Amino acid sequence: KDGQPVTGVTLEDGRVVPCKYCVLAMGHSARDMYQFLYDTAGDDVVEAKSFAVGVRVEHPQEVINQMQLGEWSQFVDKGKGP
Repeated sequence: KDGQPVTGVTLEDGRVVPCKYCVLAMGHSARDMYQFLYDTAGDDVVEAKSFAVGVRVEHPQEVINQMQLGEWSQFVDKGKGP
């Protein structure tokens, strides 16, 4: 709510995860998300910082294939290329 502190995050299925702080790790191509936040909450929420944080998250290839290809992921050859 406008001007209120974060108390939780609502997931797509309606469940609420309570929290005191929330980190939005949107990546480097998130201009539309930053614009949405600015349009919704204004300068109070979105402000430039003098630092950046980098994190690398790795997933098993099968998980990536399933997310990107759905039911077609079962047809992807396993193992390394030629």
